[in-house]
Amino acid sequence: MVLIYWCMALPTRVGVGTAWSVGLMLDVLYGSMLGENALAKSLIAFLAVRFHLQLRMFPRWQQAVVVLLLVILNNLLVLWIKAPRWPGAVHLGLSHAEHCQHAPLAMAVRDPA
Repeated sequence: MVLIYWCMALPTRVGVGTAWSVGLMLDVLYGSMLGENALAKSLIAFLAVRFHLQLRMFPRWQQAVVVLLLVILNNLLVLWIKAPRWPGAVHLGLSHAEHCQHAPLAMAVRDPA
């Protein structure tokens, strides 16, 4: 939400590049696949910068609804990126790189024969 605020308040200084950098730092901090949060934050920042003039004209409650929708979109993008990539995968709450390491284990659990 802080990123959305600054993208709306100072769109010439805080934008997609800043969002990508923040997302990349979050990826390193969380130990997730590089680019997960960077992609999601970049898209959210793009939408906030693109529509910042229209959003400023909205009443506060409508701005709050838009910010809520942007936060939900961010969370959905991150979840979509973290989803398992192969059929029959056992989702263990791991990142994609960790899933790739455990692919034979997941297949063995599914087909014990």
